[in-house]
Amino acid sequence: MQSSNSILLVKPVKFYFNEEAARDNPYMSSTSLSQQELNEVVTKEFDNLHKNLVERDIEVTVFDSLESTPESLFCNNWNSTHSTKETTENTLVLYPVKVQNRRLERRVDIIDCIKEKFKIGKVLDLSFHENEANPLYLESTGSIIFNRLKKTAYLALSERSSEKLFNYVSEFLGYKPISYHSFDKNGIPIYHTNCVMAIGTGYTVICLESIPLSERNLLTDQLKKDGLEIIDITLDQVSNFCGNCLEVTNSKRDKKFLFMSARAKKNLRPSQIDQILKYVNEIVGVDIETIENIGGGSVRCMLCELY
Repeated sequence: MQSSNSILLVKPVKFYFNEEAARDNPYMSSTSLSQQELNEVVTKEFDNLHKNLVERDIEVTVFDSLESTPESLFCNNWNSTHSTKETTENTLVLYPVKVQNRRLERRVDIIDCIKEKFKIGKVLDLSFHENEANPLYLESTGSIIFNRLKKTAYLALSERSSEKLFNYVSEFLGYKPISYHSFDKNGIPIYHTNCVMAIGTGYTVICLESIPLSERNLLTDQLKKDGLEIIDITLDQVSNFCGNCLEVTNSKRDKKFLFMSARAKKNLRPSQIDQILKYVNEIVGVDIETIENIGGGSVRCMLCELY
């Protein structure tokens, strides 16, 4: 299955502008709201996302964040799970994270819950790479876009996305690794692949404009080999989080939904909406404007798939 019917959410307790993360995330901005005001607004936005998932019969596991982890609601950046035909061999991968205060998000209680609930037989822990003399980072499904049906993995190279670790994880999981470069309008590498790329069942949302011509044709050829219809978005749409979306399925697995922010959905062109609706039952746009503006991440970053 490409999309999961089970999602992990981490509810923010004390959300605020993370200066360390903002060094290479251009989508973040500070706020004049008080901490209390910010907590109230962000909690409302989070609860709305949770409600939208539950209303569509998607299983949700929720943990409260720690006060010391301002961005822990973006819980897809430190783990991924992978199912096999033998349920006892389900795999959990733990990843090295660049931003130091975000490493606290990798919690034993959450890990234990995932291991028990999803019958994890193997754990690949790569977090030690954070502490090496020459550290390497790979921020889970922020960095890697998995085509689970075709066993192909995609990565846009950046400081948060090591090609060396990507190739290792791909080999361990039995995926073919495809890495490429992706740049914003100022020629700066896109910090996370999931800003510019998403893969659903039969389609991919991707910003080809961000990819150098020397690599673009090879990448599109591979996507077509994977049987994916290309839904091309612009860099302007990337800045409105149109690439930061995730396909999920309901518990019966008879309906698929593409979750994104209300801002992202509003910035899709009608032709792009028509393309997407060939593959999903509904495009769900959730208003998380404050989280997007201050955290520099969107709906996909808040959804950690569990397999």
